[in-house]
Amino acid sequence: MQCFQEFGKPTEELSHVEFRDDGRYEIKCSHGHETTTVLQQQKFEVLFDIGAYAILDGYYREAVSSFTSSLERFYEFALRVFLEKDSKSDELFQNCWKKVASQSERQLGAFVFLWASNFNEAPELLSNSQVSFRNDVIHKGKIPTRTEAISYGDSVLNALRPKMLAIRDKFPEEVTKVTALQSFMLLAGLFGTEIRGDKFFENLGPAILVVFFLPVFVAWLIWYLAPRLAGRATMDLSDHIIIDKLTPEGLATAGLVVSMAWPSVQR
Repeated sequence: MQCFQEFGKPTEELSHVEFRDDGRYEIKCSHGHETTTVLQQQKFEVLFDIGAYAILDGYYREAVSSFTSSLERFYEFALRVFLEKDSKSDELFQNCWKKVASQSERQLGAFVFLWASNFNEAPELLSNSQVSFRNDVIHKGKIPTRTEAISYGDSVLNALRPKMLAIRDKFPEEVTKVTALQSFMLLAGLFGTEIRGDKFFENLGPAILVVFFLPVFVAWLIWYLAPRLAGRATMDLSDHIIIDKLTPEGLATAGLVVSMAWPSVQR
């Protein structure tokens, strides 16, 4: 954004970053501009990606570990969505999670019964042979082959993906809220704002509102002022942007046109 404001176009540089536990990535370009990006991907998605990369790199034991963690974090995400549906309180989830955070078997048990309560069926889990294989790798130091690691990854994906789609389709509002809450929490940490349970909107502070609403306001301002500032140099931009069909892509196009036309206006 700063490069766009200063030079009229975004930087074409690529930055390489390592995976972070909090999903927040801070980057500095060659011009000294700092950018913070917050991923909306759930941790179970990132962990599964790490497992896939581990297989590509030849680290099959690490792949099994990452796939296992991915499935466990999916159970956590699902429990969060279920409690959001029933209680509308993230604080309740946090209080309950503290009691089982270090006990994966209790987390699995909670998931099984809440899944049955919401979908009227018992969830499909890993087979006993896959559970035994996982325990041998994680707890007994077994070094798996590539074929075994891929097979285990497929089993985790087959157990995870249908459930993920079912939750998304049945509870879209709760999924959106849980995802938004996690993003807000990361941004609040960036600005030093404390979030308390389900009252995070009240405690978020004006700084976060600026982060989200300022780009929208700037985009509207560009649309409104573009034809007035650029005049004929923009080839009558107002003819190309129709308010009832305005899209994010249209806003981005408007910004680029104005940035290119501005030097002509100054002359």
